[in-house]
Amino acid sequence: MIGKIASLAMIGSTVAHAKLLQRFLEGAVIAIALTIFSAIITGILVVGGFYGAFVELENYGVEPVTAFLLIMGIAVLSAALLISLTLRQLRQLRILSQNTALHSESPLLHVGGVVHAFIDGFRTPSLRTPSRRL
Repeated sequence: MIGKIASLAMIGSTVAHAKLLQRFLEGAVIAIALTIFSAIITGILVVGGFYGAFVELENYGVEPVTAFLLIMGIAVLSAALLISLTLRQLRQLRILSQNTALHSESPLLHVGGVVHAFIDGFRTPSLRTPSRRL
């Protein structure tokens, strides 16, 4: 009987973790979609800004080829900066994931240990004598 209750508790826990995982994955997908959409909108704004700067440089009398080279130089430097920041962040994430993978255990191992300890304690007779009331 106790084994059946413990197995039902484990199944309920697994179902609850599955629902939690499903909610987490839904949130992650929404966050990724919003990130992609934001990146596209930001890219459009940056290109528009570069075009506006190019037009203004031409209006101030800078030759079109010179203005183009200046804008392209700024764009290439910006891209190089963002790529280097991205690579540094990826390296940090890789190091972090390696460190946490080495030092972390599955939470299910702890749950199993708690259930076994509970069942062992339930089966073991109490060592204390009941107190007598007067």
